[in-house]
Amino acid sequence: MAHGSNPQKEPLFTGSFLVLLACSMILQTGMGVFFLFPLYVLDIGGSKADIGILMGAMSLAAVCGRPMVSELVDRIGRKPSLVIASLLLMLVSVIHLFIDGSINQAFPLLLVLRLMFGVGLALCVVASLTMAADLVPASRLTEGIGYFGITPLVGIALGPVVAEGMVHQWGFNAIFFIGLAFFIAALLSLMPLRDRFTPAAGTVPGNSKFFQVLRIPIVWRMSVICLCFGLAFAAHSSFVAPFAQKTRYPFHPILRPIPDRRYWRGYCAAILSTDLARYGLCRLPWSWAGLDSFV
Repeated sequence: MAHGSNPQKEPLFTGSFLVLLACSMILQTGMGVFFLFPLYVLDIGGSKADIGILMGAMSLAAVCGRPMVSELVDRIGRKPSLVIASLLLMLVSVIHLFIDGSINQAFPLLLVLRLMFGVGLALCVVASLTMAADLVPASRLTEGIGYFGITPLVGIALGPVVAEGMVHQWGFNAIFFIGLAFFIAALLSLMPLRDRFTPAAGTVPGNSKFFQVLRIPIVWRMSVICLCFGLAFAAHSSFVAPFAQKTRYPFHPILRPIPDRRYWRGYCAAILSTDLARYGLCRLPWSWAGLDSFV
């Protein structure tokens, strides 16, 4: 067969898509820093129940806010939504720096901040994912979304590793300083991006459309799968840091205030190995996408 008969693929890694990948990884790294937040709660006298309530509030806000967030992303555009998400996460980080006192005094404010963080998380995920779908060629949508899905995992893996050493040096306020730095960097990285989204003529965004989509069989089936994954991930992310601290190695007394570095290095390596698997799976047809969930 002649070489000229093979259709050339549309370019996937355009400048805009690469900028979005970088922005997503920076944002998720900032969020990954907050994996050490449960240790902060323990440090100010909180219990495991307090950790569960605060982390659960964040997840609840992220879920319940999705209909409103989805409407906002369609109404004002993807890039403005990402800007709002970055600013909200920056505000949450700054307010944390002024919290003083025990868990009994700080708990109401911490609860409000976790709710705000959950809304920022939801806005970030929805806006970045829809922008990725806008930037990726339709003929390579599965491949492009697969690549895009790698960057949040890299960020989640790097966040605790980056923050852990600095928390040891400067205390738990380092979590919020580092998170703030990453959110500022994400906001700056957004500046070159152009929002290609334009609402279709005659369409009016609304929450009703969000729930109408759930009536599509494949959508609600995938939603159930994601719900099961989300429940497991929420439990893991809430208590992985206290677990790592509890099971630290006794011959490393210098690391006692925080989880052992080798735990987080192993955690980072495990996620990065998952990313390598996703690199291959994202090239498979969409009907094989379930394999990604098992990985």
